[in-house]
Amino acid sequence: MSNFAHGIAPKMKPISRRRSAIVCALDIGTSKIVCAIARLKPRPPQDVLPRRTHAIEVLGIGHTQAQGMKSGTVVDIAAAEEMLRHAVDQAERAAGVHVDSVVLPLTAGRTASEQFAATVVSFANPDFVDVVVHSYRHRYGLVAGDPAYEATEERIAAQPAITVPTVVLDAEHDGLGPPGRRAPGEHEKYFTQLVDHRFVDAGHDLPQENPTAFLEAVLLLDAR
Repeated sequence: MSNFAHGIAPKMKPISRRRSAIVCALDIGTSKIVCAIARLKPRPPQDVLPRRTHAIEVLGIGHTQAQGMKSGTVVDIAAAEEMLRHAVDQAERAAGVHVDSVVLPLTAGRTASEQFAATVVSFANPDFVDVVVHSYRHRYGLVAGDPAYEATEERIAAQPAITVPTVVLDAEHDGLGPPGRRAPGEHEKYFTQLVDHRFVDAGHDLPQENPTAFLEAVLLLDAR
């Protein structure tokens, strides 16, 4: 099952400079939707430029009037999806190919994040800085924690073994964790059913910074 079925789009992988590839680009505007399908063909070695290893051959273009859009924002998802599908279908018919994914440009003028909107409210709290600083000092054992959670912290500090199937993801760029990579067998004493241990290209917030790697781990466990 692809990542698209779970609502997460994978990162576009680099294309080998020796191979051809079919790509599909989609531009969704307020007045029209345009879809272009092209073949990327390797350039001769003497014509290769930095980040320009392929020539572009346009195979087909489709365009329709946009609906369900207002000032660059989707206001009617059903109407917008219908016209989007029409544009892609036109391009596929013109190109004589079927595409499974598209490259979608994203402008920054009106982007929004529900997660950020929910988080940013905390910045207005008068004790925000004190709470954050205390949290990090507590993480490194420099100050005591909240007495209300002392019993729970003691149970966690005992590091009881986790007895369910587990995939451990180590973020390679997490500046808050122990320095250096953990040894391959270091986790086995804590996870009695360790399925896999992976190093992931991400920072402290791994699920958000590399959702594809996080999803792959979930799917691996779900398939057991």
